[in-house]
Amino acid sequence: IALMFGALWMVFQLSFVYFSLWIQRPDILDNRHLFTAWMGLSFALVGLFQYIATRNITRSLPFYRRSVLPSASLIMITLFIFFQSRQISSDQAAIYNHALHLSGREKQLKEILPAVTNRTKLYANRFDLTAPYFAPTAAVWYSDPGLEGGSLAVLKESARITNETYLFDVDSSGLYNLMPELQEHSRSYLIWNKKPDALLWLYEESSGPLAKTSFVNERVVGQADNRRLAFGLKTIESGLVSARYDTIVPEGSSIAVAISGQPGQKFRLRINHAEYGEQVLLEHRIGQEESNTWLDQQISLDNYWGEDVSIFFDIENNDRGDIQFGHWSNPRFVLDLIDRD
Repeated sequence: IALMFGALWMVFQLSFVYFSLWIQRPDILDNRHLFTAWMGLSFALVGLFQYIATRNITRSLPFYRRSVLPSASLIMITLFIFFQSRQISSDQAAIYNHALHLSGREKQLKEILPAVTNRTKLYANRFDLTAPYFAPTAAVWYSDPGLEGGSLAVLKESARITNETYLFDVDSSGLYNLMPELQEHSRSYLIWNKKPDALLWLYEESSGPLAKTSFVNERVVGQADNRRLAFGLKTIESGLVSARYDTIVPEGSSIAVAISGQPGQKFRLRINHAEYGEQVLLEHRIGQEESNTWLDQQISLDNYWGEDVSIFFDIENNDRGDIQFGHWSNPRFVLDLIDRD
């Protein structure tokens, strides 16, 4: 009975847990929930030893061997319970310490965001558990089971981002807002939420595909008090490197982005339209005092509203020919409207 009971316990327990997660929060499905079936496994092992000790399988053995089996089974069960108890004690201590650690994260989060509304969405680039667990954990902290959010991958799929959308990150210094620029505009539409449509190098009249190793995406860059999520391009000795994104400019929007590079690197933002041709929206060479800082830019796009365009993010090397990365942070279309939703 114990064997059947334990096996059924495991099956029904895991089925219930994983089915519930699959229909409610498929983003947090992983193997950490297997521990919930540990009690069923314990019953099943006890039942297995009991079965071996009492069923017909032992009757063909000599009497002195049959008499040893119950004792051996009891010893095995005792050892199993002993080591299981030690493991549970160790796990409980680890869970307690982790809970204390997470309470510190709760305090940090509420210092940044004291309260949430029904429009707040919380995402995480990294989190102590895993990024998909950030929103469900925050929902408990704020006593708001309807709180939405998820990982960075989920944020990238969002069609519309409001100024109540937050992307958090954690590192050795604690939890912080990785995209405070999202709170500066009522709406944002990410440009970098897909792979570039082309990676190119250009030199005089020549051009060609850029090596994939010269492009990095979703990199956290900047000083401790001003970190940003960015994509990076590694310069070449002569000429410039470029990432092209094909997109549609939303009505009423402008383009916002921040740049960070080494002294002498030139950043250039171009837009190309089938009818209007090419226009340079931004051109800036990094000065010595601007090294490794973020320079925020916002450019009007009223001539391109509703149009299909190609946007080029270019970086040209400095005069010394140093091959280094330059970074574009969170290029996006932004709108500043009264939202009545």
